[in-house]
Amino acid sequence: MKYLVLIGDMEESRHIKDRKGAQAHFKAACQKINKRRQHYGVVSPLMVTLGDEFQGVLMDPLRLWEVIAHLELEMFHICQIRFSIGWGDISTELSSRSSLGMDGPAFYLAREGIESLRKRDGLYGITGLGFEQGLVQYALDLWSAARRKWNFNRITTFCRLLEGVPVSKIATELDVTEQAVYRTRRDGELDTVVGMLSEISKLINREEQG
Repeated sequence: MKYLVLIGDMEESRHIKDRKGAQAHFKAACQKINKRRQHYGVVSPLMVTLGDEFQGVLMDPLRLWEVIAHLELEMFHICQIRFSIGWGDISTELSSRSSLGMDGPAFYLAREGIESLRKRDGLYGITGLGFEQGLVQYALDLWSAARRKWNFNRITTFCRLLEGVPVSKIATELDVTEQAVYRTRRDGELDTVVGMLSEISKLINREEQG
């Protein structure tokens, strides 16, 4: 069985004034995901590795995007995060307690992906797919460029849409009208992004099934 190794990297973390506080917030954000690991399909917990990075192992391609969106929302007022996904095998024993010390192709791919994102200033990368690899990455690069322009309300709306939260509840949370939420969805092409990510998840599932 193949797994999704997710590596996250705080962008330009050395320039953050309260770096220690940012790292603590980053760690707490990962722990929030781990507390709902069954919901998110986390098989090996998200763990901070170098202070500015985390890694974890997931098995649900659909929940993967929810994890990413939640971490982006948690860190929105601090910094951007790069996310690299390596889809492949894990050579070492799968640990449900710690993702540290594990190894295999999925980890190599995720690490290579982070380095690639740093070089081209991207936010999202996925490696390990078949013939569709290039197309998927171009789609994620387009999303990355658009995502850098999103404000807090837009990323919150996007996160809640991924969860299936109705517009009325999103409006209440943001203290805006429902019309404003619909406008945010339209202006940010959020339904298109959600659909794109859903199709990428389906592609991963199809490749897993052979």
